[in-house]
Amino acid sequence: MLIKRTARGMIYSVTLNPSLDRTLTFNNLTLGTVNRAIATRIDLGGKGINVARALCALGVECRVCGLLGSGSGDAFLEQLQAEGLGCLFVRHAGEVRVNITAVDQERAETTKLNEPGAQVDAAVVDQLQVLLLEQLLPGDAVLLSGSLPVGAPADSYRQLISSFRQRGAICGLDTSGPAFHEGLVAAPEWIKPNLEEAEELLGYPLEDNLGIRRALSELHNRGAAHILLSAGASGLLYSHAGKAWLAQPPQVVVRSTVGAGDAAFAGAFAAWLAGQDGATIARQAAAAGTASAMLEGSQMPSGGQVNSIFNQVYVSSFLYQDFKRG
Repeated sequence: MLIKRTARGMIYSVTLNPSLDRTLTFNNLTLGTVNRAIATRIDLGGKGINVARALCALGVECRVCGLLGSGSGDAFLEQLQAEGLGCLFVRHAGEVRVNITAVDQERAETTKLNEPGAQVDAAVVDQLQVLLLEQLLPGDAVLLSGSLPVGAPADSYRQLISSFRQRGAICGLDTSGPAFHEGLVAAPEWIKPNLEEAEELLGYPLEDNLGIRRALSELHNRGAAHILLSAGASGLLYSHAGKAWLAQPPQVVVRSTVGAGDAAFAGAFAAWLAGQDGATIARQAAAAGTASAMLEGSQMPSGGQVNSIFNQVYVSSFLYQDFKRG
């Protein structure tokens, strides 16, 4: 079944390894002993799921796609559809993985325990590729986010991005490790690494302006036109067409960092779709990520919540910043 498109093209957000995210909150988490949570919640998870939800909250029509297991996958799909999200999933026999996030309120620390997920084979990835190629038209966008499931070929993102770009689609990638390295070979237009992921890929530390500029130059030379680089406490960088902007959000009470990067990716992409300039793209990315961090679990912020932070984000040209890693 073909999905109705907007005039600017359809956005597809792909998750190959979705999850159920269980968040446990503690006053003082201590390893090696019994800890009793003071609060718990369960959210549908997976980076591409988060991106799709955040885009929709910002008024961008988006379809969520990917691989989805059986069993709890039925309820997973029903919930997404109940939220009004159009879905294109290839189903497989495995179960949906469960990721656990432990939030220590006293230390303001978050610990993540992620399951690898069910094992799949290359055939289901190929099925998803065919399914999306049936939908894509030139000018559509495909944002691929998250880890690869066990059994998926290491070059899955490279193969998917190559085929989608040949169809005329704009592609974005947010992953890490070998999957990131392979995916970059296909030259996605958008990438969203954090400092650690960029360091792992490039093989040198990113501690100051010199290291960051070198990294941005190298990543652009590999084909990425738009780079969104999360720098943790130091802020967020957006780089495009020889210019870079550093966005520094206000200090807020952080309830969960799970999904904050996904919200930032959605915020940047939504601003770009709207034709905003680089400074505004950086500002909206930081505002969306910050608004997400203020929420419990892996909730995505509403447009109003993003707007409430937007004007509090300080944006400057990265060229003139004395950047020191926070």
